[in-house]
Amino acid sequence: MPPLIDHLKIEWSINPKTGEQQYLYYYKGKQCSTDLIKGPLAKQYIGYSLIMKDLEDAEGWLRQAYELCPQKESSPAKPNQDRFHSGDIGDEKNHRIVKSLFFSSLIFYGKCFTQADGRGVKLEKSNLPIQYHERHDRVMNYRNTLAAHSGIGNWDTGKARLVLPPIRDKNIGLHLYPELHRLDFEDDRIDDHSFLDLIKHVQIHVQKKIPKIFDVILKKIVLEKPKDYWYRSTPKNPKKARRRKK
Repeated sequence: MPPLIDHLKIEWSINPKTGEQQYLYYYKGKQCSTDLIKGPLAKQYIGYSLIMKDLEDAEGWLRQAYELCPQKESSPAKPNQDRFHSGDIGDEKNHRIVKSLFFSSLIFYGKCFTQADGRGVKLEKSNLPIQYHERHDRVMNYRNTLAAHSGIGNWDTGKARLVLPPIRDKNIGLHLYPELHRLDFEDDRIDDHSFLDLIKHVQIHVQKKIPKIFDVILKKIVLEKPKDYWYRSTPKNPKKARRRKK
C-alpha cells in the first residue's frame, strides 16, 4: 500500500475573520479527516521543523548574496585580502541588498541556536563536528556583535579623524571624519568550512532528527489507539476554506 504522503495535497487559506491559517488535506482529490496531536513530542516535531525552515532561508539568502557579489581571489601574500567587504560590493543598491541577505543569514542561523522559549527546542554547538566549531563561533560572534547588539568586539567601531587642509588658510575649514570599522559581508567561499558549508551540515543534522521524532509520535501516540479512534475524534464534515495551493 503506497504511503499517504505519495498522493497527499495540502491547501491552505487565511480565515478572513480570525486571521488564522486553515489547512485542508486531500488524498487523490478526496478531503482527509484530521486531528491535532498535542504534547511535548508534538512541540519538538514542530520546533525542529521550524528550525529546518530557518536554515533553508539562511542558505537561500547566502546563495543570493554570493550571486550578487562575485568571488575574489586572495593573494598568498595577503590571505585576508577581499575576505571582508565593508564598502566594495558594487554600487550602493547592490551593496545594501548583499548586506541585508548576509545579515538575514546570520540572524536566522543564530536563531536556531539561541531561541528556545517559543519552540521548546534549539540546536547546540555540540551537535556539530569539531571541525565546524571555529566557523560556528565566528558566525555566532557576527550575529551577537553586529545583528543582536552593537559596539561589542572588533566590528561596529570606529575612530574620529580630524582632517586639516594641507595649507594653513583661514578660508578653508576643518573636517571631522568618522572612520567606521564595519562588516557588511564576509566572503569565505574559499575556506574549507565556509558559512554555507556550516549551514548545509546543520541541515543534515536536523533532517535526521525530524523523522526520528515522527516515528516516536507514530508509535507511542498514534498507533497506541486503533484507527477507528482517530476517525471518531475528527469532524465528519470539516469546514472547507478557500483553496490555495501550498
